[in-house]
Parts: sequence; C-alpha cells; structure tokens
Amino acid sequence: MQDKYIIATADINNERKEFYREGKREGFYLPKHYTSLDIKCLQSDINQNMHLIRHKFRRLEYFYSDAFNFCKFYLPEVICNILGKELKVEIDACGQGNDFIIYTDKIEYPYARDRYNEHFHGNLV
Repeated sequence: MQDKYIIATADINNERKEFYREGKREGFYLPKHYTSLDIKCLQSDINQNMHLIRHKFRRLEYFYSDAFNFCKFYLPEVICNILGKELKVEIDACGQGNDFIIYTDKIEYPYARDRYNEHFHGNLV
C-alpha cells in the first residue's frame, strides 16, 4: 500500500475537504488551508477564464499552469477538484513544483507527462 500525506484542506460548499498526495513526505511540511473565501476567489477566476479553459480542453484536452494566473496561488489538486465540478468531467494534474499540466480523462498519463516534459523541460517519469 502506498503512503499518503495530507497537503491541503479546503472549505468547499461548507464542507471541509482534504487533499492528499501519494508517496513519502520529505522533511517538515505544513498543509495549506484554503478558506471558503479563497475557494470563492478560485471559482471566480475559473469562471472569468472559463471560455479559454473550455477552448483548451476542447482542442487539446489539457492546459499548462503558466497559462492562467490562478494556477500560481492554488495547489493543482484543489484546481482539479473545482474544475471537475464546474465542467462535470474527471480532471487530473501532474508536474513538479509550481509547474504542472491539468488534463481531462480523455488523455492518458504518459501523454500528459510527455507534454509536460516537453513544455517545462521537466523529467517526470
């Protein structure tokens, strides 16, 4: 069984949701907490950019974190959760540090990983 550790909590629709990552936590790490106001701001940013997000998903099925400013301020797991609810589709992310790719379930992880490595000159495996 893979180890999991909590990376964030968020108050979404008056419910506290916990977000986890798999693997071993390295060093001391305090989980982030997003208040309901933080989540409303994220939802607002997503709604303001929804036409561009839909266009990218329709055309490519993914977008990079450097495409939208809101990606700098929120963890990819939180963004995926909100986007998934807005678009009613399964959304996932992969990346390293502050650079990541968000993609729909219509593409496989190896394809998303290759696009990420190409764009950010990364070394995801």
